[in-house]
Amino acid sequence: MDNQDVEVGDPDESKRELTAKQQRFASAYADPNGANGNATLAAKMAGYKGGDNQLAVQGSLNLKNKRIRQTIAEAFEAQGCTLERAAVAVAEAERAELVREAQRSAPGHDFSLLGRLTPLPGRNTAAAIGWDGPEAQLIVHNGHAPGHGAVFLPGTGVLVAGDMCSDVEIPLLDLAAPDPLGDYRLGLQQLAGVPGVRQVVPGHGHVGDADELRRRLAADAAYLDALALGKPAADPRLTGESPEWLRVAHDEQLRYIRGPGS
Repeated sequence: MDNQDVEVGDPDESKRELTAKQQRFASAYADPNGANGNATLAAKMAGYKGGDNQLAVQGSLNLKNKRIRQTIAEAFEAQGCTLERAAVAVAEAERAELVREAQRSAPGHDFSLLGRLTPLPGRNTAAAIGWDGPEAQLIVHNGHAPGHGAVFLPGTGVLVAGDMCSDVEIPLLDLAAPDPLGDYRLGLQQLAGVPGVRQVVPGHGHVGDADELRRRLAADAAYLDALALGKPAADPRLTGESPEWLRVAHDEQLRYIRGPGS
């Protein structure tokens, strides 16, 4: 990969100036008339080389850099746009491509609501979704990403867990956060404390019942414990048959915990 940038986990990362490519990436990502929030396209526009998979990994690494994230946030603020509203704008602008990708990977579904987003007021304080549908409680935490959300429908006992509680993916941490492990553990605790869950629906993987939710929470906690010790994880979701990107993400998290030079 064509990458001479500061590595994620570098203790001096937040004090360093961005490289020219990183600056171009941040500008492209935050440009409403350019990459419009697409990390892969922003990496390409910034001059990184490689195929789509390599560019996607580079874009992901860049977005985990504290200085790049701060630069993007400042650019959005200068445009008078919150990150939430920017995300909504990106989804709307790229909706046609999102639908095409979804149709290719999961044909036969109704995609009419895909990418139809509305920013919630007070994302860190709102306790429920204000709408005409069934009661929907919000569980907001920073486990996977800043302001990551889950939705619980008490009438049916369904917990829509977002990018958590997967039976096919390991926990994926926000390595740009001050305490990625602590944030993820707190997120798991919040989900474990939701009363009356009968079904869990993860963003990736399979629907499970209450017993399966407890099993997944325990598996995620065990993965984090091994990660905190800097040990390879004996996790059935992480094998030689796992997708390459998932194994790369695990290695990246392990390097982050072990520190620079590991």
